[in-house]
Amino acid sequence: YILPKQFFGGTSEGVAHLSSSNSLIFTGRETIRKTTVSYPFETEVIVEKAIPQEFAARGYNHIGDISAVVVNGTEVILTSLEEPTYTKPVMVIFAADSLAFVSSCPLHQRHSSLLAVDPALGYMYSTEFMSVSEVLRYEFPSCRQAPPLPLSCDGKPLVLQGVQGGSVHGGLLYLSTNQIRANKGDIFAVNTSTGAVQMAMDLVCGMGVSEMEGIDVAQDTDGELRMLVANNFLDLFCTVTELRLVHRASHPAFDSGRH
Repeated sequence: YILPKQFFGGTSEGVAHLSSSNSLIFTGRETIRKTTVSYPFETEVIVEKAIPQEFAARGYNHIGDISAVVVNGTEVILTSLEEPTYTKPVMVIFAADSLAFVSSCPLHQRHSSLLAVDPALGYMYSTEFMSVSEVLRYEFPSCRQAPPLPLSCDGKPLVLQGVQGGSVHGGLLYLSTNQIRANKGDIFAVNTSTGAVQMAMDLVCGMGVSEMEGIDVAQDTDGELRMLVANNFLDLFCTVTELRLVHRASHPAFDSGRH
């Protein structure tokens, strides 16, 4: 689906599915929009200036990928905020129904494109953007740091580049990455217990220059696994079905030292 730039308030950043209302959440650089689950994605709630004033006043101007999670019986959405130096990210929580700001906490890392919660293990995951050799873990919802999860493939350390979005499903953390010059994005699946990485798919989303952004993976009502991926430069929104994990040790992203 090709959506106008104004739909995202400029650039697309993230996407998530709300199970409580069967709605979609889209994030732009400063905007959060809640819509119907089917095209043309009719707006239910929109906050065009979603960055809380206390952070906007300190120069924060960038919302990342977004995730939905149930806390104490109530579904909320969370995302990271960043400022121009990309060195002081914070986690913010919004109400899923009204998109009102609820709370925040600092993140102990430099760049945070994504936040994804694993209710089964009680962790919130994030990564740096480049030279990603580990998944950063925080206890959720306390935000206390936990030991990172090193990435590996075939028992060897692994480094990923250009990590943009993340979503947890079935014991796996799906990571969307971009290779702008190659006009495609790669989707990886990380075992949240071991850190072992599998190649999920090469995704070419549309035509022309593309930049993969946020991702959401969930089980559909018909039992099919569906992946939602946002694309920045073309403002695309892709739905991928019949996702299958493929072990691709020969893929360039698995080469040691250069990815």
